[in-house]
Amino acid sequence: NPEPAILTREKFSELFTKYRTAFERIAYHYTGDHMAAEDIVTDCFLSLWDKRDEVEKPGLEAFVLVAVKRKCLTWLRDKQRHFNAHEKIKNRTSAFIELKIRTLEVC
Repeated sequence: NPEPAILTREKFSELFTKYRTAFERIAYHYTGDHMAAEDIVTDCFLSLWDKRDEVEKPGLEAFVLVAVKRKCLTWLRDKQRHFNAHEKIKNRTSAFIELKIRTLEVC
């Protein structure tokens, strides 16, 4: 059975320094947003720190990578929901304007 990670501040700092940039590149690839990518990776490392007693030692990097993937997926789904909501508003506004134009043209 793999041993639980004993993640000291020093080890955490090393892990963060070693993988942060690569994980940010991955997150940026999916989000296209530098700030979002930085936030996602930071949140994932904070999650690792919070769960440091539960994560198995050989799986620290994998834990963060899977967390980055999941957060990117959530970010993209949220972005899609916002886009769809804006599209509905735009379509309703456009239909309303067309109705007003037709009403004025008939008069």
